[in-house]
Amino acid sequence: MHPVVSKLISLLKAQDSSRKQRLEKILSVARDIASQNPEALPDFVRLLGRKLQSDYMCRAVSWLDEHRVPDLEPKVVWFDEFALLNDQGHSLYDLKRKTNTTRALSLASDIVLPWPWHLDRVASCISCIGQGRRAGEWKQDPVNHRVEYWLPFGIGWVHGGNHSIMTGIVQGQGTIETDNVYDISPLFPHVRFDGDAFLRASDGAVIQKSTEFEFAAIFEVGRLMHERGISA
Repeated sequence: MHPVVSKLISLLKAQDSSRKQRLEKILSVARDIASQNPEALPDFVRLLGRKLQSDYMCRAVSWLDEHRVPDLEPKVVWFDEFALLNDQGHSLYDLKRKTNTTRALSLASDIVLPWPWHLDRVASCISCIGQGRRAGEWKQDPVNHRVEYWLPFGIGWVHGGNHSIMTGIVQGQGTIETDNVYDISPLFPHVRFDGDAFLRASDGAVIQKSTEFEFAAIFEVGRLMHERGISA
C-alpha cells in the first residue's frame, strides 16, 4: 500500500474513533442528568441543538453566496425521511406518528430551526419587527409560520416564515403554536447513531454519514429520553 494512502486510512480511523469517544462523552453526561433529574433531559437537547440553530441563522449573512445555503431539513443534518430503515421497507416518513396534540413553542428557549437565506429579508425583518418598530412586536402568522415538531427531542423544523421566525429567536420573543406534532420514537428500534453515521439496526448498513455531530447525537439522547419515559 502506498504510504500516503496508508497515512490517510490511519487518520480516518483515528477520526472515527475520536467521534465515537465524543458521542460516549455526550451520552455519559445525558445518563448523569437522567440519574439526577430525567425531566431535565430536554434542556440537554437544547444545549446540543443551539450550535446548529445559530449556524443556520447566520449562514445567509456570512456565506459569500447566500443562494447556496442549504435548507435545514432532516435529510441534510440527519438522514432522508424516505431512506429505507428496515427489511419491511419502512422509512422515517412511514414510522413517525402524528399526535393529536397542539404545542406552543417558545422562540426564546425551544429548538426551532429556521434557515433564512435572503439578505434583504434578513435586514428587513430585523429592522422592522419588534416593540416600537414599524411592524410592531413579533406575533405568529398562522398562514406563513409553519413548524413541524418532533418528540421526544423537542425539535421544531421550520417549513415557512424562516426570516421572521429567526427575528423572534434573536429577540427572544414570541410563541408559535403548532398541531403538526410527531412522535419519532418508533424509529429507535431501527436506527442508531454511532458517532460517525446513522446505521440500520438490522444489518449495520450506513443510512447517512453525519455532517452535524452534536445535532446527530441528539438522536441517541432521545433514545435515552424514550427509555426513561421523558418527552419535551
